[in-house]
Amino acid sequence: MKILSAFRILAVPLGGALSFGLFMPFISGLHLVIVGMLLGFIGSMLVGIPFLLIGDRCFPGFKARHVLSSVLQILFIYVLYSGFKPRLWIAAIAIGVVLGLLYTAFERYLVRYAARSPVPQMGKAYVFGIPLCGGSSLAVVATWAFASPSEIVPSLIFSFLVGAGIAMLVGWPVLWLTDRLLTHRLRYIVGGTVSGFLIWLLFGAPGLLPLPTGQYMNYLVDQLGPRMLTFVWFGCASGLLFTGYDALYSRFILRRGATGRQEAVEAERPAD
Repeated sequence: MKILSAFRILAVPLGGALSFGLFMPFISGLHLVIVGMLLGFIGSMLVGIPFLLIGDRCFPGFKARHVLSSVLQILFIYVLYSGFKPRLWIAAIAIGVVLGLLYTAFERYLVRYAARSPVPQMGKAYVFGIPLCGGSSLAVVATWAFASPSEIVPSLIFSFLVGAGIAMLVGWPVLWLTDRLLTHRLRYIVGGTVSGFLIWLLFGAPGLLPLPTGQYMNYLVDQLGPRMLTFVWFGCASGLLFTGYDALYSRFILRRGATGRQEAVEAERPAD
């Protein structure tokens, strides 16, 4: 897996969550810090990641592009949440500048680390497969199970963003370990199942009721089993999707890249 791309992309929503979590007390008080972090995470997924990709593509030599991107991200989330209230724009811009400078320093460290790392580097299309598959599987399941006919589109979008965010947090580290430890063609299904279990530990296990004395089997059947299996099946489905995604990626993108390099080498050879 391309560690550089994965961590660069993951740092964007994490930085957005941190920055807007710090900014939220200025708007609504300390009691909404968690809400601010969630808004920052989702907003940076919607705005920050496209800004990062556009900046890498169109302005690779512009050194302040991450600072500008961070400022625009936090202003976008602030306007979306509170409307046009210029009294806190200076604070928002200051937090965005600090976040952009921290991200710039973090990116430079990642570039130096990736240059020394012996781990094979895959393309961004491969890295994006995890949030795409995780978001798609959760969007389909959540919409089918919970959404009413009038809420299908909002449910799809929100569930996809939640699934993509969770997959970025958990799926990328598991993918890195899976590629290093396993070689079987179904290894991503195993990795997805492990990811589902880890997600359950993070989000499902804390909501379990206390274990009643002497009712271990009933507790296992009523509380532990169904909830844990839901997350595990979600991870397994995501791993199955990523297995197909990886097959398509290997067949078309990698083969096309290898063909292009071979044609370039042949074109550079002197004619006999």
